[in-house]
Amino acid sequence: MFVSERVVWKSIQKGWHRECNHLLLYGVNGFLFSFKDNNLERVGIMNTKKITKAGMLLAIGTVLHYIVPPLFLGVKPDFLLATMFIGLMIVDDIKSAISIALAAGILSALTTGFPGGEIPNIIDKLVSGLFVFYLYHGLLKELSKSTSSFLIGLLGTVISGGVFLASALVIVGIPFTFMAGMIGIVMPTAIANSIMLIFLAKVSKIAEQQLAN
Repeated sequence: MFVSERVVWKSIQKGWHRECNHLLLYGVNGFLFSFKDNNLERVGIMNTKKITKAGMLLAIGTVLHYIVPPLFLGVKPDFLLATMFIGLMIVDDIKSAISIALAAGILSALTTGFPGGEIPNIIDKLVSGLFVFYLYHGLLKELSKSTSSFLIGLLGTVISGGVFLASALVIVGIPFTFMAGMIGIVMPTAIANSIMLIFLAKVSKIAEQQLAN
């Protein structure tokens, strides 16, 4: 759309700009705009807005992770993991992905019901976070939101659970076999997380559309 010099000046005052090959990019109210040949078009969302959204999702996941009681030998379904996955699907740079995974690991460690599970929680979030980030942005992003969310929830939780159990086995020991933990805890949680992720992805998309309008 055509933009007057007055509107462009106000945009500059509200945000930031840079010039590259005669293309001006403006950050206004968290959105990224391009200005060229008297036309202003929104081309994306700034990382700060994405990080804020991911942080809100982690807060929701932390509350769920905290209030859900342990189901089997002190272990609870990792609802925080599902919100971490959504956050990783939102951001598009590796530094943001690592920050989200580390934050999720720390929050999970603070609310874990597994004795000595603090360090394993941080390790499994970092490993599964990187796995999910590269899996989604490298292979699954072009699929439908429901399909990619289901696969991310299923595969990501299996990786996370496997790394957690392996880490706990080495660091503090576990009162059951690795296979028993995978079958009795990780797989049911993976199925629950994959279904939950479809719902969260739809809610996240609706919220993003509302913010864009």
